[in-house]
Amino acid sequence: MPTDRKIQLVNEMKERLSSYVIAIGTDYRGLSANDMNQLRKELTEKGIDYKVVKNNLAKIAADEVGDTEFHRLLQETTGVAFSSGDPIEPAKVLVEFAKTHRVPLEIRSAILEGVYLSGDQVVRLVDLPSKEVLIAQLLAQLNSPVARLVTVLQGPIAKLPRVLNNPIQGLTTVLSQRVKQMS
Repeated sequence: MPTDRKIQLVNEMKERLSSYVIAIGTDYRGLSANDMNQLRKELTEKGIDYKVVKNNLAKIAADEVGDTEFHRLLQETTGVAFSSGDPIEPAKVLVEFAKTHRVPLEIRSAILEGVYLSGDQVVRLVDLPSKEVLIAQLLAQLNSPVARLVTVLQGPIAKLPRVLNNPIQGLTTVLSQRVKQMS
């Protein structure tokens, strides 16, 4: 018969599982209590929840919410970073923490919007720009051909007032420019 504490833990896990964008499974063995507290502090500052989970209880919670991929994160000792915001930020914090503190924090795998990622794929996420930067880059790429077209179309129109103000001089200037362009 499950205890009240275990029921509470399963319910808390179900709540996390129903709202995350990314869940990153880590092996925290070898981290001191101070390192673990510092890791949690850095993650919490970024709005990321880090929990050491009991695998059996996490599996029960995953089954109850229908998250079949989550089982793949659970191996031996497991700490999971949950984020409902930017999916790249938790990976950045975990990788940076392991580097700067020189601790054996291993990123095993992740579930990103229902898709399983290996540890190597999660580490490669760190090199990607943020979602906002990617959107800005895409919009710039989409806008570039239109901006060039407008520039090309404005060229002859901008010369029209010169031709109308001084028809002979303006016409010779335009013609000489066209001849230079053709040669």
